[in-house]
Amino acid sequence: MEEYNYFRKQFLIRFGGIFLILAAPLLLLGYLEALYGFAFGALLAGLFFIVHGHVLTKSLQLPSLRARFYIFSHYVLRYVLYFIALMGAIQRPDIHFLGVAAGLILPRLVILIFYTFSSKNIKPAEVRNI
Repeated sequence: MEEYNYFRKQFLIRFGGIFLILAAPLLLLGYLEALYGFAFGALLAGLFFIVHGHVLTKSLQLPSLRARFYIFSHYVLRYVLYFIALMGAIQRPDIHFLGVAAGLILPRLVILIFYTFSSKNIKPAEVRNI
């Protein structure tokens, strides 16, 4: 559990750093609608990522069939919420759709940048002990 908490803390620090780096030009150039959308999408994506970590941690304690259903149901729920967030961005004139989409992609970008090309990758044996 310590590795999970450490990973989550490091991820949130890096997530916030990348968010600030990408949001600063939007603010300086005056694209407030895009900034609102990016902040909204990034907030939702960060929360979804944390919830996804909790779902995976809890599923390790469940029997196999129930864990499979539990993960699948949360997977579907997460994508329904993505759809609702994007539809809300389309309907609201003060939130830019592409900003929300970029914010929703931000956790994947952080993982790609910091953890895919890292020499300190988590080994499968360490993941099983979480």
